[in-house]
Amino acid sequence: MVRPTSRDDASALGALYDRLSDADLYHRFFSVTHPGERFLASWCDVGARGGWGLLAEVHDPRHPTERQVVAEAGYVPDLGGEAELAICVDPHWRGWLGPFLLDAVLRAAADRGVDHVWADVLRENRPMVALARARGAEVVAQADPTEVRLRIPTGTRRRPVRRPRPERRDRR
Repeated sequence: MVRPTSRDDASALGALYDRLSDADLYHRFFSVTHPGERFLASWCDVGARGGWGLLAEVHDPRHPTERQVVAEAGYVPDLGGEAELAICVDPHWRGWLGPFLLDAVLRAAADRGVDHVWADVLRENRPMVALARARGAEVVAQADPTEVRLRIPTGTRRRPVRRPRPERRDRR
């Protein structure tokens, strides 16, 4: 099930990060550290800062009240009118889920008037770079040669301003 994040998701999101390898943590946070409760609570309440977040979770039919978060994605608006993107998918669920979540985030951002989302990504994170490029991302070099900024259009289309047509008069 894919659904918006809520304030009650912090511990489930933390469990996703706890299952990640050191390399996956490094790709997500540029550090091999597990995020603290403050970060988890803030990310789950991203809507309070004008952003939007999604979680993908699975339920075991044998234990209907238990859930396991297997992916997260979302964005937070920046001061320049764009938004910073974040996405993380459990290795066992990679393939279709990352592109699905990215497309959902891009649609949500477009619906809210955000023209582009961006993410600073390690150059070595080739799957993320390829995913963003498949969505039309512009790749911008950073001062740190190990990073790139991926700037992805959301697909917003500005409607042309309709000007009233001048009345046509016959000049006979």
